Amino acid sequence: MKLLTLAFTLLFVTACDSDLDRLDVLATQFSSHRESLNEARRLLLSLAHEEDIVGIKIGVRYNDQDDRVWLHHNTQPESLAAISLNNPSNKSKLYRVFDVAKAASLEAIHLDELGQFRAVTHMGRSYDYGYEFFIGGTGPETEKGAYRQIAGEENWYAFRR
Repeated sequence: MKLLTLAFTLLFVTACDSDLDRLDVLATQFSSHRESLNEARRLLLSLAHEEDIVGIKIGVRYNDQDDRVWLHHNTQPESLAAISLNNPSNKSKLYRVFDVAKAASLEAIHLDELGQFRAVTHMGRSYDYGYEFFIGGTGPETEKGAYRQIAGEENWYAFRR
């Protein structure tokens, strides 16, 4: 029985360490994604302002669904094909943000009600992982997850939530 308890304890500690190691890996890989993440953030901020679009979900990377779009007033994302835009010229921005997110291997990107940007690289049963941009140096609320600040970046963090 003691051996079994020791094995479970070791497994739990290793799993927790691997979760935190994943944050370190994300923080290390940030420089290769910086340009794409900043472009996706700029595009989504523009779409939020002009079209009320606050997020996207990449269908191919998430249960093989269609690509999805979150509108500010909806809790569930809508199919990209069903979205009608106020300004048809924003269609190229919308498709560009999907292209950028797919090229960066993101599963979803989202703006919260404060305009803070989250890019999810992995959606899991227990935790999601990715990058978060905090406005004005506010920093993360650590009770909502684990974070690693990106070296040399004032507002970017790797997260597990």
